[in-house]
Amino acid sequence: MINNLNTYHPLRRNYLNKSSKVSFTPVFTGNRAIAVGEKSVRKVEFFFRRILNKINDGFESKEMRNIYKEFLAVDEKSETFVDKLILAGRKFGCKKEVEINIESGLIEKFAKSGKSYIFIMNHDRQSADPEMLAIFNTLLCQEYKKLGIAKDCPRPKIILNEDILLSMNSEKRRVFEKIGAVGVDADLYSNDNAKNARALLPILRGFLKDKVNIFIFPEGKLAGRKVPLKQKFQHGVAEMINKLADKKDEINVVPLGFAYNSSSKKNLASIHIGEPVVFRKTELGLTSSKGNVESDFASIHYKNFFLTGGLNDKVITDGGVPVEEKELPAYISGILCENLDICKKEAKKFLPLESLNEEVLIV
Repeated sequence: MINNLNTYHPLRRNYLNKSSKVSFTPVFTGNRAIAVGEKSVRKVEFFFRRILNKINDGFESKEMRNIYKEFLAVDEKSETFVDKLILAGRKFGCKKEVEINIESGLIEKFAKSGKSYIFIMNHDRQSADPEMLAIFNTLLCQEYKKLGIAKDCPRPKIILNEDILLSMNSEKRRVFEKIGAVGVDADLYSNDNAKNARALLPILRGFLKDKVNIFIFPEGKLAGRKVPLKQKFQHGVAEMINKLADKKDEINVVPLGFAYNSSSKKNLASIHIGEPVVFRKTELGLTSSKGNVESDFASIHYKNFFLTGGLNDKVITDGGVPVEEKELPAYISGILCENLDICKKEAKKFLPLESLNEEVLIV
């Protein structure tokens, strides 16, 4: 039966805790039987975040405090704002040696396109992943500068757990918000969609106008669980993409795979920038580009679906029939999860095993 919840399809993400309500905002759902336990864990996590932030504040240099003040005084619409983003990225990533597939030319392609992008990232090391995001965004901003479009280029907006921001002191929180951090209620038991909508709608409007690049970790608070990516990939980003595709000709989603060398120096890492996965709404249904299907890490089911017929874009179907609107988020999630997993494995493949004896490539 087409679109039956029990029918296996290689592109479909099957959710144990699938929401029956499609929302314009990311929905974070979980097992209500353990909601009380999750609330308790959140309180404990928040307490330790506050303590750790206060300790770090005490060791913060005068130079860094001055950078905060300068950043807060800059007009977000100015070219100087992009200069400050680059400076902040260098500060965040200065201690890492990172292998990046710059030779692919994708960063230059993104910058030249004039389009907005959604960047999805795996979240294996929650303390270090923000540094990797900063390194990538710095390279992208530098490309905007090189092209002379820094003043009008898309600004980064990073969707993250609101507790990260709320646990900071007020000045640092304002700085992170200006950098692009946007807090949402990421609790697995939460149903406060209206609250998240208020936070996200300005970002989505900017994205539709090609003024905003969105960065998001689809695993959310499930990131810490030691299970395969497909069991942690939440459906909120797919619902967001499906709704945005109604209002924009194409939605470009770029997977960024992060990997770390834990067996040697903790600062050795790798970023693999994936080919964009492009979604379009057509008369025949929602189409998806093949993305990273040609990678050796792509599953045989994914290869068979996208390489049959030789077309770059294919209508998302089940049994040859276009997937119904209400079921599309599950298929979008399956496609994105496959691509992100590919990029994560590509990053691990080229992970430095010893020091590169050179600085991170930020020129």
